Amino acid sequence: MSAEQNIRNRVEINRHPETDRASSLAWVTLLFGGLCWVAVPLVGAVAAVMCGLAERRKIAEGTSSPKGRTMVRVGMILATIQLIVAGLLVIGIALLGVFSLIGAIVA
Repeated sequence: MSAEQNIRNRVEINRHPETDRASSLAWVTLLFGGLCWVAVPLVGAVAAVMCGLAERRKIAEGTSSPKGRTMVRVGMILATIQLIVAGLLVIGIALLGVFSLIGAIVA
């Protein structure tokens, strides 16, 4: 390897030092994915999914570091499960209300 190629490689490595770690959007996705189970169920889940989709797009375009791919995946899985559980809970409460209304009409 010539000295000129060595210098080019060093410049290329130093041009993007932020690619060595996950982006802040990946951390936000993971944070909201965890918070949706503890503090803010629906808001946290929706925020995690939105941030996760944006970060996945940025990773696919190459504008964000691929180091955060696993964090985004975990945050989005947690948020998706939370949204499914919340949806099933709403459906269950609605069905309970309908059946209790039917029971009151019949009785």
